[in-house]
Amino acid sequence: MKHDANSILREQGAAVLRTIADAARPLQAASSSPDDRGAALPSLSLPPITMDEWRHRDLPEPDLLLGSWLSTTTRALISAPTGIGKSNFAIALGQHIAGGLDFLHWQARRPARVLYIDGEMARRLLKQRILDEEKRHGGDTSLFFPLSHEDVPNFRPLNTPEGQQWILALLEKIKPELVVFDNVMSLTLGDQTNELVWQQTMPLVIKLTKLAIGQIWIHHTGHDETKGYGTDPRMVSRHGWPLRGSEARRH
Repeated sequence: MKHDANSILREQGAAVLRTIADAARPLQAASSSPDDRGAALPSLSLPPITMDEWRHRDLPEPDLLLGSWLSTTTRALISAPTGIGKSNFAIALGQHIAGGLDFLHWQARRPARVLYIDGEMARRLLKQRILDEEKRHGGDTSLFFPLSHEDVPNFRPLNTPEGQQWILALLEKIKPELVVFDNVMSLTLGDQTNELVWQQTMPLVIKLTKLAIGQIWIHHTGHDETKGYGTDPRMVSRHGWPLRGSEARRH
């Protein structure tokens, strides 16, 4: 029968208990042999976190494509009412960037490869619009790549893993520096009044930024023309959580 400290003290006295305690060996840490259950926790390697580390980081300047707002890491959202000319604007913007041409009051920085993805128009209408815009500016459009959703069999929405896998494979082949998504409602699937649709799209948005591919998302407004239809993607943080009030305005 095993004795604990209380029974030893009661039956043999304090002197015996003290002798046993003095002879006891310190408790050893568990062995980290391969037979152990569970691996040892890895040592934590901190990213740059101090002011001094940030001060001395060598980070490249933004790779600007147009003016001082559009770069290869820009995430832009353009919201406007139906029928006002969002697609014409997006096509003109993309073709001017591809040709290295100034657009409106914004100065062109250099020619860049632009992928324009249409999820709503018929192929005939898309063909008419891209050729009309080419005639208007008369520049080089060899770096402008228009894609119709009708030409992609079994097109999968971009807020699904399958759709994101497909678009990333396409980007690997074309290697654009800017992608124009026209538009949020036609290229994603789900209740547009629920922020879940945009949350599901965020992995693609973040991945494009890591790949240094600028992105412009075209979006409709609803009855309230001051914001995008449903849960405005501008009101969603980089991780997909809804923002409210002043936090949304600062984002």
